[in-house]
Amino acid sequence: MTGRTISHYRVLDKLGEGGMGSVFRAVDTRLGRTVAIKVVNAAFTQRFEREARAIAALNHPHICTLHDVGEHEGAPFLVMEFVEGKPLQGPLPVDEALQYAIQIAHALAAAHEAGIVHRDLKPDNILLTAKGSVKILDFGLAKLHQTAPEALKLTTMTEQGAVAGTGPYMSPEQAQGEPVDARSDIFSFGAVLYELLSGRRAFARETFQATLVAVVAMEPEPLREAPPTVARIVAKMLAKDRAKRYQSAEAALQDLATAAREKPWWQTRRAVVGMAATPVALAGAALGFNVRGWRTQLMNWMEPPAAAAIRLAVMPFVNMTGDPEQEFFSDGITQELIAQLGSLHPAGLNVIARTSVMRYKKTTKTLEEVARELKVEYLLEGSARREGGRARITTELIRARDQIQLWAETFERDLSGILVVQSEVARKVAGALVLKLLPAEQARLADARPVDPEAYEACLKGTQHALRMTPEHLDSALEYFNFALEKDPDYAQAYRGISSVWGFRAQMGFSAPAEARPKARAAAMRAIELSNTPAEAHSILAGLYCWQDWDWPAADAEFNKAIALNPSLAVVRATHSHRLMFMKRPAEAMSQIQRALELDPLNEFIRAFYAVVLYLVGRYDEAIAEFRRVLATSPGLPFALWMLASTLHMKGRYEEAVEVIRTSYPGDREMGEALTQGYAQAGYRGAMKRAADLQAVRGRKTHVPIVDVANLYVWAGEKDQALEWLEKGLEARDPNMPYINIDPANAVLRSEPRFQAIVRRMKLP
Repeated sequence: MTGRTISHYRVLDKLGEGGMGSVFRAVDTRLGRTVAIKVVNAAFTQRFEREARAIAALNHPHICTLHDVGEHEGAPFLVMEFVEGKPLQGPLPVDEALQYAIQIAHALAAAHEAGIVHRDLKPDNILLTAKGSVKILDFGLAKLHQTAPEALKLTTMTEQGAVAGTGPYMSPEQAQGEPVDARSDIFSFGAVLYELLSGRRAFARETFQATLVAVVAMEPEPLREAPPTVARIVAKMLAKDRAKRYQSAEAALQDLATAAREKPWWQTRRAVVGMAATPVALAGAALGFNVRGWRTQLMNWMEPPAAAAIRLAVMPFVNMTGDPEQEFFSDGITQELIAQLGSLHPAGLNVIARTSVMRYKKTTKTLEEVARELKVEYLLEGSARREGGRARITTELIRARDQIQLWAETFERDLSGILVVQSEVARKVAGALVLKLLPAEQARLADARPVDPEAYEACLKGTQHALRMTPEHLDSALEYFNFALEKDPDYAQAYRGISSVWGFRAQMGFSAPAEARPKARAAAMRAIELSNTPAEAHSILAGLYCWQDWDWPAADAEFNKAIALNPSLAVVRATHSHRLMFMKRPAEAMSQIQRALELDPLNEFIRAFYAVVLYLVGRYDEAIAEFRRVLATSPGLPFALWMLASTLHMKGRYEEAVEVIRTSYPGDREMGEALTQGYAQAGYRGAMKRAADLQAVRGRKTHVPIVDVANLYVWAGEKDQALEWLEKGLEARDPNMPYINIDPANAVLRSEPRFQAIVRRMKLP
């Protein structure tokens, strides 16, 4: 056959021969790719072609892809992906065997979900590639050549050598000629895993008939090479009664993944229990201790620790249109998947926040470098293309340590189904990571609704503007969110966006609290009514209770609920840290802000929140350094500038403080002149007084940040005027008022009865 052409495939050489036919390496002359061709020793039928199409539909990184089928000189042939590798063989270390077993289980689960059973799973059909990834060959091909009742014929063929090596991996029902289903593959999988762990076949006998008898009626030798947890998994796979086996590959996968994560516990238990034979233990025996009893008791006491949460980064999706105007779409997909995945499996998955991953957009760094910098184990990559009313989303889940692709899929849908696609991706990623979703999580993912494409796009654009937090961008964001509601009046995301815009405007001093608060609240409450994401709903309520209502117990409860439901909400942890500071719980506050930094290490807003906590606990030098780092990447960030000025004030670095305050009023010539003249006439305090007086005059005509004016008067040493403005802030419910009782600069006010009355009315400690 070498040099001959089969259809449009040119044969290069022969790879092997078996009972089902011969396998050749060939070149696809149309596409220029290397393939493997199996010429089958069987009659070509319509049923063969129909089933081959079903198998070809399998798209999984651990299944060898079937590209094509055809007939050549009366014999059917199959064209498959060419995989370079060697058959998977044992014995292997437990952790290595489990990693390969997890990959096999993923492949079986995907095939069984598609209604395809392998029927001939054995080590020779499982290749280990050079990259350390498993590829299963001939998936479902046994089904192409036999119906279930013909299984008995297969045993005869095997005895004659036609399907060599199949017998020891058959299930009992297959060996007895009974109909088989997915549970037969699970039995074969158990035999393969037994061999990977021990280096010997579970049912090895001298003759084929004796092997079949062992498969049907005998138990394998105990698997002493594996920890008890793993041995129990293998035993359950190898149950003779298929009703007592794992009923699905997914169920086996869950237990395998749990066992893989518990491996350090096995080592720890063995190491500690092994002390019973050490000189220390022998000395204990000499002193009268019951060493055997101590060892038994220790075994009973030791429980495996909870598995560490998996850390995942969703990399910025690539815009495949080539049109920069479409960046909002690919960025929006990235953000939505972060939100979807971050809300899944609270105890098992931590997802790096958007701001940190977006730093790697169009990066030249390798995935390994990115994973190391973000301290993640897995990366989700993808691309997005939007054309007219259709969207094409391609995703790929990669394990960082060895660059192995765990799952990949392409989705093409109408834009109205984009939320369904995002939920489906989240579900598939959770499955690839072997996360057992809670019923509520499964229900939420299944509940994804169609959305008006124009509303969806408007929300994406609105979110991009809102994140920039300038007055102009917040105005643009509000326009987009309102447009989204015109197109889809029940779109929760649009209401969340409107609430965030008014919250930002109040917090940053761009709008009067009396105007912003009711609008933020109304939008938030409507978002909660419409939302199917409970963590986000609780985070919205937490913000309302904390910065609008000053209902501290309610705020604390909502923050805790939001974090419990989605531990990956970095911004919620950051804001919760400030709420804890309001309650004078600095240790807890520091814990929350540091956790936020782990989840979103490159987010300048969170780093600024961290610097504020440093300032509030009196670590001024560290706070100054952190504020400087933030402003180096985000020049002009208003609250970072203001808090840097506060920290410099506490350090007595007054000239620097004046310049920072000047920078915080960009383009404000009048403020610049007031600071210069005030400093020339009366130094630092004079500059602060002139700046505060100017803002007070402006406040008669328009809104000015109330607490900021009070701060200027405090820095100027004008306590009465500072208290007057704090009282105004109390009546207006300025969202920055909760900071007054923990701001170190306000120490000069704390003995004042008027200040104490304000604190009491706010119910601050």
